[in-house]
Amino acid sequence: MCGIVGKKTYLKGVFTTIPTFEPKKCEYDVDFDWDVEEMGIPGAFTIKNHLTVEFFLMSLTLEDVPTREEPMHFVCNSWVYNYFVYKEDRIFFANEVNLLLNFL
Repeated sequence: MCGIVGKKTYLKGVFTTIPTFEPKKCEYDVDFDWDVEEMGIPGAFTIKNHLTVEFFLMSLTLEDVPTREEPMHFVCNSWVYNYFVYKEDRIFFANEVNLLLNFL
């Protein structure tokens, strides 16, 4: 099963400060809603930046993923520009190696 897109979600809470040029690390909570029976385990996520400035996305960690004992990590290390600059959503893939072997 691949290519199934889940429901949109948003950051919890509001930004309490105006973005500055000062580098700092921030963490935000997001709740994702998916049916593991219907959709399987997430292998990627998309993101759209509605801020007026770009931000550097270091990573995303999914905790409490059904059928998994450990959290899923998405290593991003990329700038995410606002949607006025890039109309398409950014996509990031899980930091896991999936190898498909086909022997005759």
